[in-house]
Amino acid sequence: MKGEALEGLATKEEILAALRSRAYRLLCDSLEYPDGALCEVIRSGALAETLREVLGAIEPSLALRTDWRALRDAGVDDELAVEYTRLFEV
Repeated sequence: MKGEALEGLATKEEILAALRSRAYRLLCDSLEYPDGALCEVIRSGALAETLREVLGAIEPSLALRTDWRALRDAGVDDELAVEYTRLFEV
């Protein structure tokens, strides 16, 4: 995780709490409706890379056991939005 997010934190517990908060925020953001901006973050690999970085810092085995390539698949056009609607807006 980028150093600036952890500046001023003194203890291992504080750093771990900050990393967990960041992971929760990323997971929350990734469950939003997949508009163009979110799809671009997914397709670019930025979401997968940031999650891999944060989760790996919390628990290294998480970074090793996850298929990060799958997190880059937003489909084409509006496929992800259609699937989101099917799953969450019943």
